[in-house]
Amino acid sequence: MDNKKTITIIIFGLAALAGVLLVLLLPSRSHLANIDFFVNDTNNNYHYEVNERLELLINDTVAVKNKRLIWQMGNGDTLMRNTNVSYTYTKPGTYLITLKIDDNYSVNK
Repeated sequence: MDNKKTITIIIFGLAALAGVLLVLLLPSRSHLANIDFFVNDTNNNYHYEVNERLELLINDTVAVKNKRLIWQMGNGDTLMRNTNVSYTYTKPGTYLITLKIDDNYSVNK
């Protein structure tokens, strides 16, 4: 092999390596499929009690920025807020909380 071919192969190899490193090191864009939320009780005993304020926290607030969020609390109440949500149940029961994002993705707890 002559020097020109060797140099060309080395340059293409380094460019390919740089491209792979760039893809691996750049932050990835968040996707709605990765969205989840957590329910935290304010007294941190992991028992959700009547009249206790619950905090609902989304795991990736960047992914839902500028999106329409609807929280359905499972008892007929609906909240239209962003990521900082607090709620208090006034009656005992089991409730399914649903977070809808732009009417095309939802997560249940």
